[in-house]
Formats: sequence, structure tokens, C-alpha cells
Amino acid sequence: MQDQDQDKLSFPKFGDDEIFASQSDKERFKCSICWGIVCDPMFCSNLKCGKPFCKACLDENREKNKQEVCSLCKNKGFREISYIEKDSIDNIKLRYKHFGCFQFLKYSEYMNHLENCKHRVIHCKNKNCNAQGNKAFIEEHKKNVTIE
Repeated sequence: MQDQDQDKLSFPKFGDDEIFASQSDKERFKCSICWGIVCDPMFCSNLKCGKPFCKACLDENREKNKQEVCSLCKNKGFREISYIEKDSIDNIKLRYKHFGCFQFLKYSEYMNHLENCKHRVIHCKNKNCNAQGNKAFIEEHKKNVTIE
């Protein structure tokens, strides 16, 4: 269960120095909407396209455009990740390096670590406050701030 102070979890974006993978795997698993590593991956079912997308990106795109189509080839079908693709994507190593955590993790371990990492950056939920820091910092901060 996520703490209400925690922000949305996501994988690092390409361009960050936190992704260690072959160039072909980076291209193979880069979301065609957000340009990050696919999270809960879906793939265009058009064999000539086959581009990857995050499920959340597809859902957001469907709400915005009132239809679920591949933004590249306009195909309406998507498929889930295959077992072979799961093995390939798990070879991608991710580094979480915020506020003192420098863990190298497999793709399959990253989100669980991110959700539970004591170094994870979270933001104060007070709408008039821009404070951010790790969980211990935010807990101490909440003692000194009136939450609106």
C-alpha cells in the first residue's frame, strides 16, 4: 500500500544516466508516448509496427482522444508483453540514485524498490508548500507545517 505522501511511481526516462541496457533493448522497450522505459508494457499488435507503450500512457491517450489507437501506425489492437520479451526487459538494469540510494536493480525489481526505498523523493502535500525530500524529511516537515 502506498503512503499518501508518495508521488506517482515511474521508471526513469531515456537520457537519464540511470538506464543500463544495449541500444537495441533501449529502443525495443522505450514507450512511444512518454519516451521512458515501458511500465506495464503493451505493444501495438500490427506486426509491421509493434511499438511499445506504457499501459498508463495508452489509457491517458484513450481518454484524451476517445479511442485507443497506436500513435504511430493508427492500429487499434494492442498485446501484452510475451515471455521472451519479459526475459529481455529484465536484462535492463536501472539505478535508483536519489538522496543516497545507489542501488542497481533489474527491471522486475525496480518498482517494488522505488515504492519502498527510504531515500525516495516525495513532495509535501500542502498545496502552498514546495518542500520535497525523503520520507524521514517529509515526516519531520509535517510536524512543523499545518497541512491544508
